Amino acid sequence: MDAFARPHAMLQTVKRRLQLLGPLSQTDYFLTAVLLAIFKTFTEALGFVIFTDRFPPVWQLWLPKYSTFETLFSGAPDWFPPAYFVWSIPFAFLALSLSVRRAIDAGLSPWWGLWAIVPYANVLMFAALAFWPREVSSIEGSSLNDENNPEQRLNAETERWEKAHGSTAGTDIIALLMGPAMALFSMAFYVYGLGEYGIALFFLAPIHAAAWTAFLVNCRVYRGFLPSLGWAMLSAALGAFCLLAFALEGAICIAMAAPIVAILTLLGALLGWTISLAERQAFRNDRFYSLAPIALVLPVGGMIDACMFSPPLRAVRTVTIVDAPPEIVWQNVVSFPDLPAEREWFFDLGISCPVGATIEGQGVGAVRHCRFTTGTFVEPITAWNAPHRLAFDVREQPDPMRELTPWGHVHTPHMTQGLVCERGEFRLEPLPDGRTQLSGTTWYRLGLAPHGYWTMWSDVIIHRIHHRVLNHVRTLSESSENKPRTK
Repeated sequence: MDAFARPHAMLQTVKRRLQLLGPLSQTDYFLTAVLLAIFKTFTEALGFVIFTDRFPPVWQLWLPKYSTFETLFSGAPDWFPPAYFVWSIPFAFLALSLSVRRAIDAGLSPWWGLWAIVPYANVLMFAALAFWPREVSSIEGSSLNDENNPEQRLNAETERWEKAHGSTAGTDIIALLMGPAMALFSMAFYVYGLGEYGIALFFLAPIHAAAWTAFLVNCRVYRGFLPSLGWAMLSAALGAFCLLAFALEGAICIAMAAPIVAILTLLGALLGWTISLAERQAFRNDRFYSLAPIALVLPVGGMIDACMFSPPLRAVRTVTIVDAPPEIVWQNVVSFPDLPAEREWFFDLGISCPVGATIEGQGVGAVRHCRFTTGTFVEPITAWNAPHRLAFDVREQPDPMRELTPWGHVHTPHMTQGLVCERGEFRLEPLPDGRTQLSGTTWYRLGLAPHGYWTMWSDVIIHRIHHRVLNHVRTLSESSENKPRTK
């Protein structure tokens, strides 16, 4: 048995450090956070070495600035940034959970732990919590350490409270309104105030709204985690409905944001429920005073976003093979007649769809007009190497989509500052069998974060647009009337 004693003890230590509930000492907090940071950094560095053939600077992995993303993911496959984002979510939640437990152990408000996901500020919070002394009274009195079926005891408390105080309808209504309140505040402060669609809007706000909701529904009576999650999801849905009803967003963008908001609502509800357990000993009149530590989390997070955010330049390249020589394909690349009316369901949802292209002049300095369903791209030619390369800048561009909304048309700020195309090019490479490899590339900046999540959508949209144009060029080039006639 001695052979298994040490591994079992180590397993119990890891379980104690990573569990959701229970206070956490300075030593356990410090060692766990450092070991998780080392493991995350080593694994990410290994991934970069494997998929980009280079070792990134460690400081970029620990304290990434948005402007470094362009170089950080340079040469990586398209799936790598989204995978990096998904990989980071569990570590963000562990940072939140560990910090909440350490704050409880120190006798502080558990809400201090929510600073763990505010960039740069989280470093100061980690240093403070790592050295803050323990408070024995908070540990001994915490309901999180009750080994005699804490849920049964909390349910008994709930019954006594309901008999003494009656309905909890007022608190429940406030809990439901947290989602709409957070959605409206975020749009007003981040989007229209700071002009940013950053981490604070899409990451901090959903977690905080769900944490508040889950905390409030357990504030007076204990309901448990699953009911708390249900309330948080309903509150988030009401927030999305408010954005649609007040013409602040459209249905397509809300649907795009739904997956990440749902995941973060789950994590936020888990945190809010945990905090409610930590403060569950008895209803205290100063309980809402303990929310003070998070009053500045969202504003500070937004201002850090505004200082850090610099959308990286991203390239999307799409390739097709045309059964025609480059000389023929070139004629249909420079300008082409209107595309067929039939189009994929994807574009029927409101995504901007290419219609046709014309050109004024020839050579460098000519201006190409590429018409879309939402307007026209104005593209001055910067490289004219017939019949191999056509490059252009984007001087003007229309909205990337028309939102689905009951109000007819919604022009939200991200329509103009969200996806900004800077330049593009077509390359025609002759193949030995008389065919042509035709590729189209678009360079753009996406002013939304988390970048790894939103580029999944933007890359798909641009690839679909490329495919529609390239397939049309291929059809025109391969038609018998466009092929050279043999004498």
